[in-house]
Amino acid sequence: MSHNGIFEVLDQSDRNLSDDAFELHQRCGIYTKKPMAESLLASIGWCEAEDLTNARLLEPCSGNGALLEPAIKALIGSFRIRGIRLSYRGLADRIAAFEIHPKTANQLQIRICELLISMRLSRQTSEKLASHWFSGSDYLLANVEENSFSHIVANPPYVRWANVPKNLAKTYSKRLPKEVTRGDLCISFIAKMIDTCAPNGQIGLLSSDRWLYSGYAETFRQKWLPHIEIKEFKEVMPSEAFVNKVSAYPVAFVLRKKLVSNGAAAKQLYKLGRSKGTRESRAAAKLLSGWNRKFAPIEQNGCRVRVGPALGHEPAFVAKKNDFSVEDKLLIPFVRPREIVNDEIDWNGFWALCVNTPDKGLIDLSEYPLAQRRLKTYKTNLIGRSCVNKSESWFKTIDKTEKSMWAGEKLLIPELSKFPRVAHDELGFMPSHGIYAIFSEQWPLKILRALLACGVLGAVLSATAPKLNGGFYRCYKRFLTQIPIPEWSGLEIEVREALILKSEKSDKREFTELVANIYETDLDLFNTYATTSWRQD
Repeated sequence: MSHNGIFEVLDQSDRNLSDDAFELHQRCGIYTKKPMAESLLASIGWCEAEDLTNARLLEPCSGNGALLEPAIKALIGSFRIRGIRLSYRGLADRIAAFEIHPKTANQLQIRICELLISMRLSRQTSEKLASHWFSGSDYLLANVEENSFSHIVANPPYVRWANVPKNLAKTYSKRLPKEVTRGDLCISFIAKMIDTCAPNGQIGLLSSDRWLYSGYAETFRQKWLPHIEIKEFKEVMPSEAFVNKVSAYPVAFVLRKKLVSNGAAAKQLYKLGRSKGTRESRAAAKLLSGWNRKFAPIEQNGCRVRVGPALGHEPAFVAKKNDFSVEDKLLIPFVRPREIVNDEIDWNGFWALCVNTPDKGLIDLSEYPLAQRRLKTYKTNLIGRSCVNKSESWFKTIDKTEKSMWAGEKLLIPELSKFPRVAHDELGFMPSHGIYAIFSEQWPLKILRALLACGVLGAVLSATAPKLNGGFYRCYKRFLTQIPIPEWSGLEIEVREALILKSEKSDKREFTELVANIYETDLDLFNTYATTSWRQD
């Protein structure tokens, strides 16, 4: 480990982390489907057709063995195809696997032994291999030699750092590099997997792609991405990847550990085959570079960007008014991304139940008998969620939901969109987790919406945001916070009055001309990046 920190060994003899291990397992024990597991192993070359007789595989979070069992079958098959004797000595160093949850670990070790016996290995050899290969301990706290595995495969825990059990989070914070103890637990796993992977070794990874773009992983990317090449990047449907029903959008990665670290982390993002290599995106990047020299980012000019709250089991908290027999005091209109159409809000009439008080604590359900009755009908689903760790908070949402947080005027921008969209919310909707909101105390929001729609937003997304299969932009907060805009009060009063007048008259062409003059950019370029409703024919 050579990144200003060491993954240290934890002497667990004087600590009892079993309760935390159980809680973490409950929160993020999301298992991989068999076809996906086999595909991921094949993508890194761990299959019986390959010579695995000197290869070494690491599985850092084995769970129910969905990845480990086909890996063992491939290893045994590879030995047999080559006529190599299946001995303990020859097989012992080929695999290392970890599982933090004691009960699951014990069950899996038994299954590994039974699997080997079913493949005609002796019971003695099977028992010794299962014991040697498998460790019922925490990979992140284990002493694993660097650069020691030719193959690594994992579906690492995906849980927000704030939801990691308290004692375990405290231990991780003491023992792990500070760059990986923030945002999401999965980056701790990815960092250590990169360190323990041998040069030219390959990592098959099933995870969300947020660690590539989210602000919380910026330092991690700078330090670890230069050590790897992203060979493959394939989006998969959650129903393809996981046994459980999840709301995350997974990606199957193949990473190769470089022989020599070089290049900036940004170069890795460039290689993903997205919008960054197109003529349009290169032109947008050049445009954005000039704008950045002229204007400060939007959050330095009186604006705030916030993502809509994640609820966790939305059916419990969202319904149409006629289906919502709860106290009106707790309700707020709720909007989803598909309801932002042509820069307008086409509301379908859904409402959200807010369960937080103005001081951000939870409401007392005994004071709201209708809400209590509704939520109790969903209690089985709600209590099993990863965000719940105390019986008294079983009805909490993942993110806090309090009406005053969202009731004000704002702009709404969907996270995922084929074309840039930005709507002006004057009614005070709560946006879903797939929408970003922009609030401003300085800019008139109607004018700011027009400025973004006429081409500023589209140019920024084209230059910075990843473009997914099918041509969809993935817009993250870190891209929106960097939108360069002038300071409203810094504009000449005649310019402000003209922007207001042209906006009120819906004179899109003349409004865009004004913005083009402010940004010192050709008018036709703005039209290239304008939203669909704003674009001039």
